[in-house]
Amino acid sequence: MCFHAQQAAEKYLKGYLVWLDIEPKRTHDLEDLVLLAGTKDKGILVLKDKLAELTPFAVEPRYPEFEVPSLKDTKRAIKIVQELKSYILRRLPDEVKNEADKG
Repeated sequence: MCFHAQQAAEKYLKGYLVWLDIEPKRTHDLEDLVLLAGTKDKGILVLKDKLAELTPFAVEPRYPEFEVPSLKDTKRAIKIVQELKSYILRRLPDEVKNEADKG
């Protein structure tokens, strides 16, 4: 679940970057992506530290020595990505949100 939370956050951020007319970097580092978005939306920077917590889940779960996250960590990861989703959706015009609901 933490891997999927990281992936969802990455996709939300990259989609938001496109919306902001910023070319997304080819990276899994959510802190880098937030900093990039922050060049046009300073408010998103409040999520930087939280999103940085998710970055290790992008690659580390692919290796056998990865320690399975606790239920507490999993719930936190989900809460962080939900907070990012809400933040981004509040900034998009209704017609964009309505199109997203159709898909």
